[in-house]
Amino acid sequence: AAGIMQPLPNIFILRAFDEREQGKALSLFGFGVVLAPAIGPSVGGVLVELFGWRSIFFVVVPLTLAAVKYKAEDLKIAAQIVKAPLVLLARKDLPANTLDELIALGNRAGGKPLSMANAGTGSLFHLAAEKFGQQTGAKLLHVPYKGAAPMLADLMGSQVDLAITVFAGSIPAMVGEGKIKALGLATRTPLAKFPQLPALAAHPKLAGFEFDSWASIVVPRSTPEAVTSRINKAVYEALQNADTRAAFEATGNIVVGPSAVDELDRTYRDEVARYQAIAKSIHFEPQ
Repeated sequence: AAGIMQPLPNIFILRAFDEREQGKALSLFGFGVVLAPAIGPSVGGVLVELFGWRSIFFVVVPLTLAAVKYKAEDLKIAAQIVKAPLVLLARKDLPANTLDELIALGNRAGGKPLSMANAGTGSLFHLAAEKFGQQTGAKLLHVPYKGAAPMLADLMGSQVDLAITVFAGSIPAMVGEGKIKALGLATRTPLAKFPQLPALAAHPKLAGFEFDSWASIVVPRSTPEAVTSRINKAVYEALQNADTRAAFEATGNIVVGPSAVDELDRTYRDEVARYQAIAKSIHFEPQ
């Protein structure tokens, strides 16, 4: 049987014991998402720990929070599920409606810094905001929040100027209703689903400004290859279900196509190296 033993904000730790109850489905935090039979194989008595959901944090957090004792290299991806780009948001009454106008506003001689909210010191969003300030030269005052909900409430209430967060969940609707403004996505090219939003990395001052949040099943690197492969197969079988895919896509996520374990490991190692380079480039000191 498999069960969620320790739910955390945006993260779950699943301890899987055996696969005898293959017909049982696992529901994750109201998404109604099924992660298929045999998600938790026990091979040769091995107890598998699966770490997941916004698992990009497992790459970023060791770089940004001094209290974290593990290294990103201690983990590997068994299966990637979805991803969603980060978005640059602004209060609805900010006197900037384009990226160029925002950069000009942030570089005004004698102007006060623009307040840039993020959902937690040392988060992916904090790192992206620091990189944005470095590349554009905009003067920013970083305002950390304990989670996205209070941050978004203050952004809608015009208590802060800007925020960087995941463009998923309720965010697209908030933008569509005019409660906040979206100035661009942290992508190289516009997304087909949101063609009206410019790609931030296409701007001359923001080359390479590509950030997304991805959700995966992440396991300790010591997990046997046979176990990792079986988890990989089970997850991608689950993602063939149209209802499962629709549940993820309804919240703005992009369902990732099947990838072999070795390909995912190369991707993971590349991401670790990329974020290490970003943290070094902006002289980010662990908080």
